[in-house]
Amino acid sequence: MSHRTEKFASTLKQCLAEILMFESDNPDFKSVSLTQVSVTGDLKNAKILVSSYLNAPDALIVELGKASGYLRRMLARKMYLKYVPELTFVIDQGFHMDQKISHSIEETEHGKHKEEDR
Repeated sequence: MSHRTEKFASTLKQCLAEILMFESDNPDFKSVSLTQVSVTGDLKNAKILVSSYLNAPDALIVELGKASGYLRRMLARKMYLKYVPELTFVIDQGFHMDQKISHSIEETEHGKHKEEDR
């Protein structure tokens, strides 16, 4: 990625995070963390990796997809853009793998403590 696209992606990530956290009416969006934003060289498409502690990440992706028009309008105003990239939201699988591993470790630790109490 060129310096221009990296800077644009960084600014897009920051503005989109602010919109999701403070300007959106959907309470599920407040739990969303943007892990990575990549933009094509022509700045027409943006792929946004998201993570959330919600149990239904697929439903969250659908909701973000439905809200993409609203999010693009808000980005256009916030970033003073004439053309806003198409937003594609994808679940960050690395984050979910980390969560599963952490949960497994906690269950193992919890099981050991039960055996010690006996």
